[in-house]
Amino acid sequence: MSRAPLTGRLRADVTAADEATQRAPAAIVRSKRSIAGEHLSQNVAYLAFLLLVGVFWIAGGSTFMSSRNWELILEQVPLLAMVACGMTFAITAGYIDLSVGSTVGLAALLGAMGFNQFGPIGLVACVGIGVAVGLANGIIFAYLRIPSFVVTLAAQVIVRAVVNMVSGGFAVYVGSVNNPTTVLSSYGNWPQVLFILAAFVGLLWVVYNKTVFGQNLKALGGNEAVCRLFGVKVELMKIKVFMLVGAIAGCAAIISLADTGASGPTTGTGLELQAIAAVVLGGTPLTGARGSMLKTVVGALTLTMLADGLVIAGVGPNWNDVAQGALLITAIAIAIERKKIGVVK
Repeated sequence: MSRAPLTGRLRADVTAADEATQRAPAAIVRSKRSIAGEHLSQNVAYLAFLLLVGVFWIAGGSTFMSSRNWELILEQVPLLAMVACGMTFAITAGYIDLSVGSTVGLAALLGAMGFNQFGPIGLVACVGIGVAVGLANGIIFAYLRIPSFVVTLAAQVIVRAVVNMVSGGFAVYVGSVNNPTTVLSSYGNWPQVLFILAAFVGLLWVVYNKTVFGQNLKALGGNEAVCRLFGVKVELMKIKVFMLVGAIAGCAAIISLADTGASGPTTGTGLELQAIAAVVLGGTPLTGARGSMLKTVVGALTLTMLADGLVIAGVGPNWNDVAQGALLITAIAIAIERKKIGVVK
């Protein structure tokens, strides 16, 4: 029995079905690639950490893997990790804060002066300065509608100038003969500083993942206009975000004082770029909407280990900046959401 010829419409339907069948395997392959790429972007911090451990284990041998060297690495992590955790809040919302390094410098300077004058209670100045800088950044950003990187870049320059003027170009040491700093300095050493970091990150994790503020933060990074429709006070959220980042920078300043026992004109210099690198390395995209406190800490640990490993391997200190820059570009290339890259806040 002969088959009846296909009508034009039926022939088109069959042809479309055949093409869809042929495209299906390719779509499945693309889907698998997309899933693999997402897993890679979200776990780049762990991969980079393991890769660098292997490289420096080979290059540095027992010196790099010694318990004392790892104690030194872990003692240096908290300052960067705390600032990076604060930066995670800003970047998740789709913003950026380039003033955190200068904020740490000013907070540490005034905190040292406050400690010398009033004892431990004087360290409250650290947090107060951080909140004040964050409040100023937030108000200007929210109500003058200037991009956050421009506002905080200006704040970075202004705050650093204030540090230089107040310090007169000299370091301010914490403590004197009549005002010992044994309690403060003990918190900057192994292992107390890690307990402080763990408690601090745990608190920030709760705020980030288990509160309405944290959920609104992620929604703000996703779509600001939709947040307004759902009744979120966007301007107030912006101010809160920058105040929180500033407060965290103030807390990090206390850790800096505990670690070094002094604050000078260069304290905190370059810390903002390291913090951004740690956040991006932790898988938080610069376009916002998601992130991870734990992975940010792993990113900070990786960057700290990178600097330590290069020294042990006999590489000059200038190459540390080159290596960090290369690692940052690689992390951004992996984690960036290219569909949202045109969104600049």
